[in-house]
Amino acid sequence: LQSHKRWGDIVTNLKNDQTACTINPEYYSNEHANRQRQREKQLTAYEVALVADLQGRRYSLEYYVTEGNVLEVRIVIF
Repeated sequence: LQSHKRWGDIVTNLKNDQTACTINPEYYSNEHANRQRQREKQLTAYEVALVADLQGRRYSLEYYVTEGNVLEVRIVIF
């Protein structure tokens, strides 16, 4: 939660050493402007659809509680 504002992103085709511990700080780094922009959009829904990964899976996230301090998000892999 960034300043109590929702944000989400979907990153596919990661290498084995690209864990959440290495990717998450990129959203707060000046060296990764594309990740900062995604964070600042504060979207309530987001989908990666067109052959999103090497296995042809698609991904989506949707916040169904979008305000307050206890947000809830649905993540679907299909």
